[in-house]
Amino acid sequence: MTREDKQALRIRVRETIKAFDEAYLAESNAAIEQAVLSLNEFRMSERVFTYYSQERECATRKIISEALRAGKTVALPVVYGGGNMAFGEYS
Repeated sequence: MTREDKQALRIRVRETIKAFDEAYLAESNAAIEQAVLSLNEFRMSERVFTYYSQERECATRKIISEALRAGKTVALPVVYGGGNMAFGEYS
């Protein structure tokens, strides 16, 4: 997939997400949060790698807060110059 293909796909995905109504987003987010929080892998983990959701992205804030409350290490992606990415601890 070329850089242009990726950019076009990102635009299409953003447009699709914009079309979702608020009730659908709230219901979907709640279902996803519950599914993740009930996973044995989540409960047994010491570390959680995720992203900090923005605007209409799949909500992660409840997952992050529950992980921190449970004493888990939470790591989020950090993008550096040149498109390089690493994970940094979030507290």
